[in-house]
Amino acid sequence: MSSNIPERGGGGDSRGVMSPILEVNDVSIAFGGLQALSEVSFNVLPGELLGIIGPNGAGKTVVLNCINGIHPPDSGDILFKGRSIRGLACHKIAALGIGRTFQHSELFQRMTVMENVILGRHIYLKTNILTGGIFWGPGRREEVRAREKAEMIMDFLELTMYRKEKVGNLAYGIQKIVGLARALAGEPRLILVDELGTGLMRQEKEDVARFLLRIHHESKTAIVWIEHDMQLITEICDRLICLSFGRKIKEGTPEEVIADPEVIESYLGKRSHTVPD
Repeated sequence: MSSNIPERGGGGDSRGVMSPILEVNDVSIAFGGLQALSEVSFNVLPGELLGIIGPNGAGKTVVLNCINGIHPPDSGDILFKGRSIRGLACHKIAALGIGRTFQHSELFQRMTVMENVILGRHIYLKTNILTGGIFWGPGRREEVRAREKAEMIMDFLELTMYRKEKVGNLAYGIQKIVGLARALAGEPRLILVDELGTGLMRQEKEDVARFLLRIHHESKTAIVWIEHDMQLITEICDRLICLSFGRKIKEGTPEEVIADPEVIESYLGKRSHTVPD
């Protein structure tokens, strides 16, 4: 691993006395006849970097979709800062302080980097385009604040040189960072990061890890990160959980999780001894 990746953050020293910022309690959801999640439970502490691993089809993205309101769970509950968010619309969950990135960038390709990042502040822009564009008042002040915040985030994530570039003209790895910048623009207390490193070269993946650690250390934002690169995720996360066929099969430190026989078996694809021939 490149030496430009800092050591993992130590959010765990006060684990025994901190209240979780996110609580996922016995969440289950099915799509047609497919049980995507079965009674999945875990907590995330303020400022913690939690990794979610598991083979393809394990239900990792479905967990994030349940948290941010894309797919409300069939049963169970999800609490954010002690409040149930089950059944809330995505924009209301975002307004409470939960940001999200996606496996694919989901950006506006014909808009500039600056414009895409500003869109991440939609929860703070309460005036219409006409008011903001013609008159000096609340709308224009909100626009100025949005641009100032976007500039800060682009500097933080080393995107300033691309600020006026159309997103569609940028390399895929840069687009992934723009997606992270847009999520940060909403000033979340928790960010759900879905396979940000997928499709990237090794150095680009290390840049992603470096930026996540910078967010983790400097803003104390909690992060839930899905990632297939085991070396990367085990090196920087405080804790891991492993999903397999919609069930949580292990939770603990990265060292504990990757050494667990059931976790190893889930990746190797061996048949479980509980399944008859």
